[in-house]
Amino acid sequence: AEECGIAFRLNQRVKEIHGKQSVQSVELNEGEILSCDTLIFATGIAPNIALAAEAKLKVRLGIQIDSGLRTSATDVYAIGECADYEGQVFGLVAPGLEQASVLAANLCGGKKVYKGSTLISELKVLGLAMFSMGKVSEEYAGQRNSSWVHRTPEHYRRLYFYNGRLVGAVAVGAWQEVKALQAAVSRRKRLWSWQRVRFEKSGELFSARSSCLDTMPASTLICNCQQVSLGQIRSALQRGADYTTLQRDLGVGTVCGTCKPLAQRLLSVPVDKQSVSTGLLAATTSALLAAAVLILSPSLPFTDSVQNPGFDWLWTDNLARQISGFTVLGLTTLGLLLSARKRVRWLRWLHFDVWRNAHVILGALALVLLIAHTGISFGEGINRWLILDFLLIAMVGVGSALLSAIEGAVATTQIKSMKRLLVFGHIVTFWPLPVLLGFHIVSVYYF
Repeated sequence: AEECGIAFRLNQRVKEIHGKQSVQSVELNEGEILSCDTLIFATGIAPNIALAAEAKLKVRLGIQIDSGLRTSATDVYAIGECADYEGQVFGLVAPGLEQASVLAANLCGGKKVYKGSTLISELKVLGLAMFSMGKVSEEYAGQRNSSWVHRTPEHYRRLYFYNGRLVGAVAVGAWQEVKALQAAVSRRKRLWSWQRVRFEKSGELFSARSSCLDTMPASTLICNCQQVSLGQIRSALQRGADYTTLQRDLGVGTVCGTCKPLAQRLLSVPVDKQSVSTGLLAATTSALLAAAVLILSPSLPFTDSVQNPGFDWLWTDNLARQISGFTVLGLTTLGLLLSARKRVRWLRWLHFDVWRNAHVILGALALVLLIAHTGISFGEGINRWLILDFLLIAMVGVGSALLSAIEGAVATTQIKSMKRLLVFGHIVTFWPLPVLLGFHIVSVYYF
């Protein structure tokens, strides 16, 4: 900018304006006088609240509104530059559009909640990109207590924090992470020490694999449940699709919902934070413990005398073995039927998480009954291969379930790719089971 003839005076205030008929110069607070014939005041926006005050509406900086955009009067709403939400007026176009979206949804019977907007300004000065977002101006000085800075001849980037959470950012020079940064500021995301090292060294805040989908091939699967690829979503976006359209036309996010953060990232909208599925994690842990007992524990001992009752009748008595064996078969079959919820689009009874958790719990119960059925003795020949295949199915399933529990919170294509491989392995290892089971039943009843 200085090469273009622009001079800067930083951290200065105008003390006095000189000139009788027109501006001739200005005097800065440190005494320097700058000759000029034009003076521009950038004073921001001050809402005109006179009419609202006459109407007995509650006012502050602007017309006070709640999270539903309602004023203090029944059936009267306010949005845009006149609206004051929790002591803040948002004097930009984007927050007004966001408020309008919330109000329109609620007037049509919805229940959307407005939680404030992240102020973001983007512009170009002499071809140089600049932006600011969040709490960066002096009026927020008390709401910021630390900052990180990255400075090079080409870039200037600064992040502002309050109690370790990101509350604002400014930058001079192009920065591809602006959309991801906006989502982080809106969620007041907590950043970590290794991210500070990366930022101060390279100027990048997020790793390439977690923040950039632009360079990935079109074949990259975004939604595993409905097999929706990155290329399909890109085509839909070129036709003007939003997230609702992706749900309706492609089924994105209609099953497990863990692809929603990736789809939102492609839409360049704030990403909804998802938590780890604790229910699925608990069910998976129980299945893992049952599998560990089968794999690591020695065979259960037999009772050494009829006078010392034990539990060996569970795997020695013919009736007990038939009951436990066919129960394992029934649980496995039922678990297989539950997995259809993922692929059959018209099957929408109960939330997908209920079906998935039930599938894992049935697997865990089948493993527990397998302990009772075998006494943790795998036998020989077909019987051994049958147990080993069942355990392999269970272990691959446990791996895919663990990734399912965290994939919504992590939301990367790498996690989805790993899960897809494990789910495929879960299916492939299942196919020998009916054959081995058939031989097992025939051998037991024939011989």
